[in-house]
Amino acid sequence: FLSAKDGLVRQVNGFATVFGQNASFSKIPSTVVNDGIEKFSPTEKESVCVSFRTQATSLHRFDSVYLPLGNVPGSPRYLTFDVFPRVSSLKKNENMSWTSLRFALGGKLYSTSVSFNRWQKVVLPLDGINPSWQNLRILEPVGIFSKNIQSISFEINGFAAYTGQ
Repeated sequence: FLSAKDGLVRQVNGFATVFGQNASFSKIPSTVVNDGIEKFSPTEKESVCVSFRTQATSLHRFDSVYLPLGNVPGSPRYLTFDVFPRVSSLKKNENMSWTSLRFALGGKLYSTSVSFNRWQKVVLPLDGINPSWQNLRILEPVGIFSKNIQSISFEINGFAAYTGQ
């Protein structure tokens, strides 16, 4: 259902900034998946990896990473990006199957469930929001995490805007 791609609206080398002590970001080589079941190559050769420490969360602060978007021509109806979530644990056998990806854009808060260790496409209906020159704010995950879960990270790639239906 997505057609008439307007193009990438954020490059991996773009500026990013952190709010809070538990959030960080880095540029990493993109994860290519070809395991016989699923095959996926991200749009860009490098990704932005947004990470959050889970055991030092403050209830009075919303740690996050700001990813500025560039100029988006026209009036796009959708903003999309690919995400590959990961969890880091002290115990090899202890992990989680999913988490919530929370983010904000244009003064609105969004959340979607994402599975760990696989690429998923996030499609955000813009509903009149003009994403040009705004920040996509990735917020720290919330929930009750085992003491052994140390961090949750989101590898993000392929930001694009679409005018399709």
